[in-house]
Amino acid sequence: MKLEIKENCLIVYLQGELDSHYADKMRKTVDETAEKYGVKNIVIDMENVTFMDSSGIGFIVGRYKYTTRRGGVTAAANAQNSVKRIMLLSGLHRIIAIYDSLEEAVKKIEGR
Repeated sequence: MKLEIKENCLIVYLQGELDSHYADKMRKTVDETAEKYGVKNIVIDMENVTFMDSSGIGFIVGRYKYTTRRGGVTAAANAQNSVKRIMLLSGLHRIIAIYDSLEEAVKKIEGR
């Protein structure tokens, strides 16, 4: 995982499998970083995520709750078709926006 601050967004670059082992490690790091820098929006770049299970869905829902409490938003970008399908089947698209590119996600969030 790599983190970057861009505009008023914390960009979370993920790779590999977004499962219970990986999600648990990321949860605390992402929240602490957002808190430390006062960032209220989180964009999760999923370009290099090859697999996601219910723990990954839980990670995203948790970040949605985190940002919503602070008046921000959570979005996902660059998901591969297999991961995007899981996001759609799980209903994640009803609570977070899913963008085709990171640039589009940051632009839409900053423009709201």
